[in-house]
Amino acid sequence: MTIPSHAKFVINSPYPLKTSYRCSLRFTLILASLILLSSPSPIDILPSGILTPRFARGWSRLPKELKIAIVRYNVVVPYTIWPSNANSVMHDILFHYLHMTLKRASSSRKLFFNENAFMIMLLQEDLSMFRRLPPM
Repeated sequence: MTIPSHAKFVINSPYPLKTSYRCSLRFTLILASLILLSSPSPIDILPSGILTPRFARGWSRLPKELKIAIVRYNVVVPYTIWPSNANSVMHDILFHYLHMTLKRASSSRKLFFNENAFMIMLLQEDLSMFRRLPPM
């Protein structure tokens, strides 16, 4: 769930909530009571509790299209992934899906790499290779 800029939300959860800002600041909230959450920038919040068999039964009953939409919502980010933050983005977003069933891991990986934008930077020696090629 993403809480928009300057929005005010009252939240409570029996499970710890992993919280992060787009600037890579991350922290975990453990709530003993209701809390009013507001920020000048968007905040991403993910529950980090243990999934129960009841959750698994409910998930298995969802239509395939809805499952894909949920996974897409969780693995596609609205910003370009740079080499400097690629490892942390993959760790925070993709890795927990890779620990699920082979089918779920495969589809999550495919969505992550096909639908996110990645910045690829060439090294200086790679650029010199292009200057040596004859014109087409």
